[in-house]
Amino acid sequence: MHFRQAGIRFVQHVDVAGVGEVDFVVEGFLIVELDGGTHFEKPAIKRDRRRDSTSVAGGYSVLRYFYEDVVHHPERMVAEVGEAIRAHRAGYRLNK
Repeated sequence: MHFRQAGIRFVQHVDVAGVGEVDFVVEGFLIVELDGGTHFEKPAIKRDRRRDSTSVAGGYSVLRYFYEDVVHHPERMVAEVGEAIRAHRAGYRLNK
């Protein structure tokens, strides 16, 4: 809902090769994951880090948000996603 209101293009519940299902793929390059309480358990933390690494190796960027971010501070989440989109479009790289 927040992405739609901000005019951000996304697809929800996408199966990414080698990663599995992700919550959102935004603008075709950015994976956005929304983590609930079970993501704080040690096996889930390890699984999520491996999925993030596989995603990045496959050419995606990854942002993760918690329940509090989505419910209590959605404007911050949307702003960060917007910044990631702008950086991507501008060709931003750390080693420029």
